[in-house]
Amino acid sequence: MKNFKLASKLFLLTAILISSILLVAYVAVDRLSAVKAHVQHLVRSTIVKANRTSEMHVKFLGGVRAQKNAVLSPDDETSANYAAISRTAFTESREAISKLNELVLEDRVDGQSTAVEELLKAFEKAEEVNNQVLDLAIQNTNVKARQILSGAIQRDVENLNKRLQLWVDESMTKGATDADLVKRLVTLYAMHDSVVSIPFAAAKHIEPLTVEELTALEKKVEE
Repeated sequence: MKNFKLASKLFLLTAILISSILLVAYVAVDRLSAVKAHVQHLVRSTIVKANRTSEMHVKFLGGVRAQKNAVLSPDDETSANYAAISRTAFTESREAISKLNELVLEDRVDGQSTAVEELLKAFEKAEEVNNQVLDLAIQNTNVKARQILSGAIQRDVENLNKRLQLWVDESMTKGATDADLVKRLVTLYAMHDSVVSIPFAAAKHIEPLTVEELTALEKKVEE
């Protein structure tokens, strides 16, 4: 009877021990499965985030490149086409940031949400500047100004110089006193210098100069 009770006790202890081991093993396997699933989700999510970030970067660089082409293009149609490409690329880049933000909000990883918010703010500023540049690029003001300067303005300057030279020749042939002749020639040559400086001053206005430099040029022409 004693042996039976001892055997029962040993059996009971063994059963409890095995049950405990099985319970611990089940909990461990369950937690490992949960951790594995979480890690797999993070890996997949990280890959998707990286893809969205790369997509945003590529679209952004494409938009900047199209913007520069719009600025450099000499005709209105080409500039307008590049401007449209640039705006489309920036729109697609913004969409990629929005998708990235959705993934970040879903994962709730510390620091990522703030980083995406800062990225979006910086992108909005860049997009604003890009739109301003494109609005100016499609006007082709610099290209058109150079064409006018080398065409109509240059012809007008040459005609004025010819007219001034005729006045100089007439003054030299007329019987004016020395004082009157000198005064007239000084005036004519001063006018000639002012006329000649017009194309150079206009060219400087086309090129990127500071306000102070442009003001100095205007004063020089007025003198």
